[in-house]
Amino acid sequence: MAIVVFTFNSCKKAEVEQISPYQSANHRILGTWQLKSITETTTVDDDQNISNNVNSDSYTFFENATTSKSYSGSTLTTTYTSTSKSIDKDQEWDNWINPTKSVITTNTIDNVTTTTSTEIYTKQISIYKDYTYNSLSTTYTNQGGGNKKSNKSNITITVNGVGTITSSDTTYTNMDMVTVPSEGTWSWSGSSTYGKLQLVIGAGLMGGIITSLSETELVIEANDNDINNNTDYDEVGPDPGGEFYTYESITIKDKTKSGIETTINTNTTIRTYTEVWVKISSNVTP
Repeated sequence: MAIVVFTFNSCKKAEVEQISPYQSANHRILGTWQLKSITETTTVDDDQNISNNVNSDSYTFFENATTSKSYSGSTLTTTYTSTSKSIDKDQEWDNWINPTKSVITTNTIDNVTTTTSTEIYTKQISIYKDYTYNSLSTTYTNQGGGNKKSNKSNITITVNGVGTITSSDTTYTNMDMVTVPSEGTWSWSGSSTYGKLQLVIGAGLMGGIITSLSETELVIEANDNDINNNTDYDEVGPDPGGEFYTYESITIKDKTKSGIETTINTNTTIRTYTEVWVKISSNVTP
């Protein structure tokens, strides 16, 4: 009798171990969820350098741009800031008709841009145990056909020390509501890393890596780093007009030479994202 009981319990234990690791998550994900908040920051650094092996012509550009998004209640606020500088150096004769010497002219442009905009929307999704979902997205459009409730921008451009400022501030008072329902099937995906299961949900409006899931709150997060470096070498010439000026002397000021143009690009993007949903109903019946 003792042997029979032992064998029965061993089989029962094996069955438990074979149960899907998503079972607990299945129970907690069921219900109707409302989007509560979003925080997102994306920073992009972009650098470019162009030069050649014949003369002193060169072009340098660099920009740092940050986009921050914050959603609370039903309002998404987006703030964009950008600082950039371009330096264009051209080697040329100071006077082509009566030349005296070769000089390098430099053109520098500084650009500072800040924009802040708001838009209104809500998202709601019902997750059912038969792996189907129904969702409802409500947005608002303005008189111009866009989705912005307000938009404010300030742009400062400085060219060789001389600056200009452009600004605008618009708020729309009349907004038309647009409600879009949708339905489909939802699923889990993911993998177990170091014994910890990474839950990834795909359910229409709700999708991504879940870092926290309780009976009342769900958190989706993303952290992305992308670095791209590349160098291009282009042969310039020998087609007429396609070479570089050599500027060897006044008597042969228009002499040209084929050469290699080098372009170095570096782009770095860093993004952090957090999305929080709250359960507003535990109904699990489609």
